[in-house]
Amino acid sequence: DSDKNKTKLKFPLQNLSINNFMTTKMEAVYDLQGVVTHKGNSQGGHYISYIRQFSNSLGGAVSCSDNNSQSRWLRCDDETVVEVEEVEVVSTEAYMLFYARRQSNLD
Repeated sequence: DSDKNKTKLKFPLQNLSINNFMTTKMEAVYDLQGVVTHKGNSQGGHYISYIRQFSNSLGGAVSCSDNNSQSRWLRCDDETVVEVEEVEVVSTEAYMLFYARRQSNLD
């Protein structure tokens, strides 16, 4: 079967906890950093990425683990990069999701 699965996933932007699946008591909470989508069918198409860009109050780039940082979402489509709202990110047909583990007090 060469049909593309078009099932929309529900996924959180923040606070994805996998603690219930851990065998240790280590805190495991993740925040979404990027999404890859595919427009088209299983025979061909086009990929679009959404990335979370972090900055501090001075406008400089920072690490995603910096608790004082602010973020915005960008849609990257070939040479076009535009800022988008979170609602666009969560309503897309996600193909791949990229999460980063939050720094916990235990680290």
